[in-house]
Amino acid sequence: MGMTFLPWLRDGIAGSLAVPDDSAAATNRGILAVGVSLGGVPVAVPAVTVLGPGDVVGIDPGQIVRVDPPPGYQRHEPNHWPLIEFDDPSYLWAFAPTAAGANDRLRPWLSLVVVEQRDGVAVTPDPARSISVLTIADPALPSAELPDPSTLWATAHVQVAGSVPDAATLTDVLASRPERTLCRLVCTRPLEAGRSYHACLLPTFAAGRDAALGLTPDTGAALTPAWSGTETSVTLPVFFSWSFSTGDQGDFVSLAALLQAQPCPDTVGRMDLSVVDEDAGVDQVLQMSGLLRAPGSDPGESPPDLAAYLAEQVTHDASRRRLAQPLYAGAYAGAAGVTVDDVGWLAELNLDPRHRTVAALGAAVVEDQQEQLIAAAWEQAGQIRAVNRLLTGGQLARAVSNRAHATLAALPPESMLRVTGGLLDRVRQGEVSAAALRAPASGGRDGLLPTTSTLAAEVVAALAPSITVPARVLSRIVAPGRPSPDELLDPLAAQVVAPRFDTPMYVHLARLAPQFVLPGAGRLGADSITVLEVNPAFIAAFLAGLNDAMSRELVWRGMPVDRRATFFRQLFDHRTGSQADPGADIEALAAWDATTGLADQVLRRDQLVLAIRGQLLARYPRTAVAAVPAAAGGGPELADDSLVIDPGFSGFVEPDIRFFGFTLDRTTVGTPGEPSYFVLQEQATETRFRAPTTLDLGGTSADVAAQTVRNPTVVAIPIAPLIAGGGQ
Repeated sequence: MGMTFLPWLRDGIAGSLAVPDDSAAATNRGILAVGVSLGGVPVAVPAVTVLGPGDVVGIDPGQIVRVDPPPGYQRHEPNHWPLIEFDDPSYLWAFAPTAAGANDRLRPWLSLVVVEQRDGVAVTPDPARSISVLTIADPALPSAELPDPSTLWATAHVQVAGSVPDAATLTDVLASRPERTLCRLVCTRPLEAGRSYHACLLPTFAAGRDAALGLTPDTGAALTPAWSGTETSVTLPVFFSWSFSTGDQGDFVSLAALLQAQPCPDTVGRMDLSVVDEDAGVDQVLQMSGLLRAPGSDPGESPPDLAAYLAEQVTHDASRRRLAQPLYAGAYAGAAGVTVDDVGWLAELNLDPRHRTVAALGAAVVEDQQEQLIAAAWEQAGQIRAVNRLLTGGQLARAVSNRAHATLAALPPESMLRVTGGLLDRVRQGEVSAAALRAPASGGRDGLLPTTSTLAAEVVAALAPSITVPARVLSRIVAPGRPSPDELLDPLAAQVVAPRFDTPMYVHLARLAPQFVLPGAGRLGADSITVLEVNPAFIAAFLAGLNDAMSRELVWRGMPVDRRATFFRQLFDHRTGSQADPGADIEALAAWDATTGLADQVLRRDQLVLAIRGQLLARYPRTAVAAVPAAAGGGPELADDSLVIDPGFSGFVEPDIRFFGFTLDRTTVGTPGEPSYFVLQEQATETRFRAPTTLDLGGTSADVAAQTVRNPTVVAIPIAPLIAGGGQ
């Protein structure tokens, strides 16, 4: 859409002021000559005096829409100008008592100054007024802290979103699209790295200074600035202020330029795993992949002798008086053990020490978070204990009632009806089935009442404990989502629960065992950018161990839990665009195909990860990251938003690595129509200005804005070269 800068904007009668801003005749109040005629005859009337800066003692804070840097920010780029923006685009010239002077320059009645927090500089509240006071005195110098008053015209401008080809368009925008306009003050003071500053909104003119300080301004005197630059000390009113600090030198462009794209070294994402059991004579070292690894990395198969050793370890042997090691996820597969000849994910998980290690990490998370997890599980389970007490009590009542009901059913019809007594009235009132009431009378005659035997049969059926006891018990249970009694094999069966935790578990893995996320992360170069891939078998093993341990813990805590329930299905916080997507990483464990491997259980198996190490994202954490195809003429395709692929998840590896995951096939990236570039884009929602090496003050303030505005930077990195050679 672009933007248009204007040097100033006047509204109302102030637009008729005629004395130029750079004229020696300019005073603190503007004078307008008014022409009046009656019947065509000119009539002399006094000139109109327009309010000026000496008539203002404060501002409307509601006019301020943005400041940059934000208050309290501690990493502001030293080469970016601080600024303040106002909603009304004419606000900065509302009390300027003159017209624009030479070169279309007009000083605003407010100015933004930035002073260093140092000895001799203080911003203190004025208890008598709703302002603060800036004082600059020895050892500080006003001339070193305050801008040259003759350049203040260059610090204010108007911004209009979109193009403004003529005055009519501007008038229409101001009237109907006010959200497209604002006015802005910048401070052009050079800033130094690692310093703290006060940003202060001050009156530009001496009359405004005096009025705000409670002095009597000479409104008819010549228009002079609030400071001259030659004083040894100054006291100035502050209408609005905030503080900030600068970070190290370097902005988005310079920090992005430091990034070096490189294929992932084959030593990154791998680690050694020692398997030692002195009693069994086991002592081997295996290569193990972490959660993230180099593309195409393959640590190889586990030796068969280790599989045989582990098969024995997970099998309980009473004769040897030892406890077996845990059989991870055995309950989900309906297995009590595995043998060295078994294939599929269960054997892979339990007979490869690398996958068992990862499953143990999942179990460690449950151990670490057990109290919080158990509390959350019971909260989800609600009143399950009370419900099951009712249900088991109902089972007992049904069993006892069945014997009594059998005795009742064996009585002759007349005797049974005498025993049941008052039920006959309920039968006649329709509480027993309508079919019985319509039955033919004895002897073949049609009648209004059924035969005694038919009526007795209906009463016996109505008293069946299989109907009456569940109806009574279930009427006391409110369980949303519970199947109806007709859908259950036994409506009085004790209930089991399956708590579900949609919290992504990566944060717990990274906190407890960061070395397993990206082994060898330190081997990535400083200020580097590379591509990794997600290890799907790691995800499956970790979540299998996590769910298995949670199931065991819930049983140990006495919760009536479904042992084959999947409590955790997410490792990463998957996102699509800006909307949270609670999509799982795995299917329910009980549905895993027993004949397939661990990696096959992960729903997103093709996941490439862009890893960035360095200062850029630490300084600019809101940087947009995406994958895009190549444009027809070469380079990244940035014009068509529908082709942009946003990361599905992101994460952090200590101390300075950020990563972003994409569902991409590494064998097809770079081909026509497929993503070819990763792009990093500086946030483009807010206008900023960068101090140039040299500032041209030969034009208007709009020209100053145009030559210093910072257009958002986009960095594009080809994907294919980052994958080539990776993991080799």
